[in-house]
This record gives sequence, structure tokens and C-alpha cells, in this order.
Amino acid sequence: MRVWRDEPSAGARALAGLAAACAAIGGTTLAVAVLGTQGMSYPGYVSEAGVAGQPHWVEYRVGVLALGVALVLLAAATRRVLVPAALLLLVAGLLAGVSGSVSCSRGCPLPPFQTPTSDDLVHAGASVLGVGLCSLAILLFAVFGRHGPLRRVSRVAILPIIAVGLANAYGIAFVGRGGFTGVVERLMLVLIVAWCLAAAAALWRRGQPASARATA
Repeated sequence: MRVWRDEPSAGARALAGLAAACAAIGGTTLAVAVLGTQGMSYPGYVSEAGVAGQPHWVEYRVGVLALGVALVLLAAATRRVLVPAALLLLVAGLLAGVSGSVSCSRGCPLPPFQTPTSDDLVHAGASVLGVGLCSLAILLFAVFGRHGPLRRVSRVAILPIIAVGLANAYGIAFVGRGGFTGVVERLMLVLIVAWCLAAAAALWRRGQPASARATA
């Protein structure tokens, strides 16, 4: 696999900074929308906050789209770090765009427990696949990435992401809509946003001159 042997360029560092800004805006906007609609505990899917007619459905979709942009920017910033991982981030970002553009219906019904509409399947498929590809990209950075801040950040993040991701998959497939699935889904989103912020910060800091890093 191709790895980055040089320090990040000024362009890559700028992309990382923009990715951090988009991840912060997206994560904050999404949190405000979900908490404002569902409160601290809600026995259902996060996506239900984005159904048209909900109090903060616009903010929810803006938040998801901003996170998608953050992933695309991170893909561009890491294209010389590890090409396969960058491509996975790119596809994950595009899928986040689909998830934010196509809303599920009320209750976000999913098989095998409910009968979904075509929009429900598109939204859920894009969401689940996007999170899965992003998680796989983090795994690649953790295993094959060059030694350095990005690899360390990915190594710290990957085990919790795998554990929560498996719990989320179990909840969707065997538990369905409820408190358990709602909690692990929210936790998974928190972990992904946290990695985006940490990875972008690692890339941005990596591009600073050694003297600047020493005094930071």
C-alpha cells in the first residue's frame, strides 16, 4: 500500500483544517438537532430527528451533510498518506451526502421488524455503509499508515469503533428500534466525529515546522 513519506503539503494541511471545521460544525449541529428533538434518551434511531416536520429536521440534515463534507476533505488531505483509505473516506463522505439528502419516513422502519419504504432503505443503506467504510478506512490507517500522529489517533479510535459498530449492527439486525440500538448508534456517531476532529488535527499539526510543533 502506498504511504506518505514526506511531510504534508500546505494544501493538505489547509484541507485538514477545513475538514476539522466542517466536522466541528456538523457534529455540533447534529447534536443540537438530535438533543433538541429527542432529548438525552430516546428509544429510537438518530435519523428520526431528520424526518420532515420534526422541530430541527433542517439542522439535522445540515449536520449530516457537513460531516460528509468533512470526510471528503479528509480524503483529499490523506490521498498521499494511504490511497485505499482515502478512497474509502471519499465514498463514505458521498454516502453521508445521500443519507442527509434522502430522509427516512416517520419511525425509520427497517426490516426484519417493520416494512420500510424505498426511501427508508436508501437512507439506511447509505448510513450503514458510510459508517462501515469510514470505520474500515480508520482500520487501514491504524494498521498500514505511516508511524505518526494520524496512525496513533487511528489506533486509539479503532477498537472502540469496532466494538460499538458490532453492537450497532447487532441492534439493527436482532433488536430493532429501541433504547439499546439508539444508544449504540449515538455512541458510534460520537466516535466517528471525534476521530474526524483528531485526525484532522493530527494532519494539520504534522504540517507545522518542527520549531512550531515544539512550542505549541
